[in-house]
Amino acid sequence: MYYLVATSLLFQIPAIYAYRHGAYSWGTASFITSALSINYWRHPGHSWRRTVDVYWAWSAGCCFFVYGCNTSVVFSVHSLAWMLWCYHQSRIHQPRWYLYHMAFHALAALNQVAVIHFQKNGFSSSVLS
Repeated sequence: MYYLVATSLLFQIPAIYAYRHGAYSWGTASFITSALSINYWRHPGHSWRRTVDVYWAWSAGCCFFVYGCNTSVVFSVHSLAWMLWCYHQSRIHQPRWYLYHMAFHALAALNQVAVIHFQKNGFSSSVLS
């Protein structure tokens, strides 16, 4: 599952973005998300690494979602819907489930960048156009 290790590195993008803009808590959360995800996907299986990754990912995801809702409910709900769809598809489509999970990683990282950006700059519809 080296593809999923590679897409786990995408969480470094919001981490770097956050650190460069002084959002150190968000940067740390994104960095930890990336590290735990890489640690799990390098040798996936039912183990403590999976448990830690899943709990951290859902906890961090909820924090990003709640803060995202404080800046733009429409954006956050729309992003969450797409991420949950990809996650759901990755659970039911065999043998190419990993493609949906890779898309989930990419959307989650993009959403993290958006939340960090909105925190620093406020929400503006022109950001999305």
